[in-house]
Amino acid sequence: MLLYVLLALMLSLPAHAQDSLIKNYDIAPRPQAQSYYEIRGINPTEEPQIVVIRMSDRRNAPYHQRVNEERWVLPGPFHLLFQPSALQTPSGRFLNLSELQETKIFSPAKLNFTNLRPLTPEKPPFAFDFGPTPSPIFNGFRPITPQSPEITGGTPKAFIRKGADSLIRDGIKGITRFEIPLPNGRWQAYLWTEDIGEWETLPSLYERRVRINGKDISHLRQNHQQWVKSRYLQGQKDLGTTPWESFGKRRGGLLKTSLIVSNGHFKLELAGSNAQATTLTGLLLEPQGSDFFAKVEGFRKNWFEKRWPYLEEQKERQASRPSSLVAFAGETLFIPSQDKQPRPLPTIKVTNYAVQVAFHRTTPNSGLLVKRSKRFAPTQKSKQGYHRIDISPSTPAGTYDLGGLKIHVVAQTKPTLQKSIGIYLEPPPHLNRADEINMQVWCDLDYLRRLGLTAIAPPFSKNIIADYQRATSFGFRDILAYTPMKHTITEVRHALHSRQIDQLILSIADEPSNPAQAQNIKRLSDFLQNETPFAKRAGHLNNPKDKKHLKHLDFVLVNSGFGVDGRDISRLRNQGKTPWFYNMENIRLAAGFYLWRTGAQGFLQWHGRMPTADPYDPTDGREDDVQMLYPSDTVCSQQVEIDISLIDMIRGLSDLRWLTWLDQAAQTHLEARLMKKQIMKRIPPIWKKAQSLPAEHWHLLRNDIQKLALALQQ
Repeated sequence: MLLYVLLALMLSLPAHAQDSLIKNYDIAPRPQAQSYYEIRGINPTEEPQIVVIRMSDRRNAPYHQRVNEERWVLPGPFHLLFQPSALQTPSGRFLNLSELQETKIFSPAKLNFTNLRPLTPEKPPFAFDFGPTPSPIFNGFRPITPQSPEITGGTPKAFIRKGADSLIRDGIKGITRFEIPLPNGRWQAYLWTEDIGEWETLPSLYERRVRINGKDISHLRQNHQQWVKSRYLQGQKDLGTTPWESFGKRRGGLLKTSLIVSNGHFKLELAGSNAQATTLTGLLLEPQGSDFFAKVEGFRKNWFEKRWPYLEEQKERQASRPSSLVAFAGETLFIPSQDKQPRPLPTIKVTNYAVQVAFHRTTPNSGLLVKRSKRFAPTQKSKQGYHRIDISPSTPAGTYDLGGLKIHVVAQTKPTLQKSIGIYLEPPPHLNRADEINMQVWCDLDYLRRLGLTAIAPPFSKNIIADYQRATSFGFRDILAYTPMKHTITEVRHALHSRQIDQLILSIADEPSNPAQAQNIKRLSDFLQNETPFAKRAGHLNNPKDKKHLKHLDFVLVNSGFGVDGRDISRLRNQGKTPWFYNMENIRLAAGFYLWRTGAQGFLQWHGRMPTADPYDPTDGREDDVQMLYPSDTVCSQQVEIDISLIDMIRGLSDLRWLTWLDQAAQTHLEARLMKKQIMKRIPPIWKKAQSLPAEHWHLLRNDIQKLALALQQ
């Protein structure tokens, strides 16, 4: 059956099915590695909607053995591109396209699909896509594998990554020589040379020589710090108006040059200090005056924009900028920028943070981007951002005028928090020296503790005792070991026997209901109990099915997937467990009012430093970059760029501090007892309801507490 029949089949469906489903057709001729298809339609709703592309090469294939590709479409006419050979099952397997059994394109919404057609590639005569077998081949290019005879030097090794188009997502490293016949004449050469990276690693490049027909066209020499400045942090200031302009078009490591061929031969030679220097993902040769390259880049841009649609930032109504604040001595506050810049005083420090607008995924795994005001950099002045106010512990009670902003420092002592609030932390992945890594971790721990965080899940090496003692030296209330039980059991046994980590909380369960998690929680629990009766066993649970593991746990970290309503927390407490929140949608609420209302004992949020490959490209990994502390070109920089999620956590800590004061005041003051009862009633113990309340609601509750504190000190 010819492919154009597919559209007729779609239009022959009943009217209600046409709106949301194209199904059960035979793509013929079978898709090849280069085949692309175009889907057009109309989204009549006012919201972005998901289109699902389901394909399988096995009859009645279960979810994990078939492709379930989700694409987002914006309201109005839409246009999608997909390449069957580029789609993978949840386990990472490519389909056998010659054995396709099912192809179904549908949407949960009422979308109008109007067209489905294959694209006819234009085939430049000298265009090569490097990569493994099987792997997707870019539109019109010839595949080159490590076994191809054109590779005449080196030890080629293929790789494939996530996220990008099929030209730059895969390639071959270890190529020292590539040769083909090429007609005499004037040519343009375009080389894509970047391994775009995977997980937290963006491969570094220090020295590389590129030679074509005996002539050097590029000779790069740089040290690690220069690479960090020029490449790793490239996206820090390169803020375009669209995702393609911001990061899409700069990925791939494009080199271009002109050449004259007089011997009917093209020889490319690569040399350098590491594998990145001998990497190729694509090569295009075109006669001067041709437009093949422009068409290639045009197709890449079109594919990228269809793959990664984006929304403009939706500005939430921010609480009114306060003209006065109430605070404890020794407190750190973040407040929205004032029209008039506050001036510092001898015991009150002011740091201004300017917003850096950038693109991020709407959720960690989403294929939809949104422009957000998330990153904040220290600056001299800022009208769009935040002021950080650090009040020295030695500041006497009284009113201080910072020039348009008044701060009332109360006479009451800043309460000591009895809850554990913090984040997960790893070293910055771009550092490559042990002394610099160690120094940066020290600085991060110091910075976070000074902000007021009381708990931490820090990085652990095989020297668990030293890493634990390093974290405790900063005064964190609780320390969770997230990774050691996954990798360093022998070292854990040694540390437990030393009796020097009795207060360390060891995670033995990491979302065990997830399909990819194969864990023997009982075995790990028994191991800890056999080694020492003092071991604190923890688990991260995100599904009600995980309740069966509770008997093996002491500390239970839960999120909304498991259930975080007040009754969920009460059940855990009644079973003798210590409940914590983790990875909550509203960080300020979870760290403050909601934590206090439900009686949960702690809260950890992912993550301090977890970028994926390029830290300013949210599309190059399985998930978005998650980083509360952004990378810097210097170790222990005094100008720390921070994420809004960290600001929200600090503001939540401040809320919790005032609630803790209210708890203490209620023991001796009737007014405080009455207010505590009133506030309890105004905080729903149901997470969904609490999240739905506007930010102003929580500001008013906090203001009521602060007014009482001022009244009681008179």
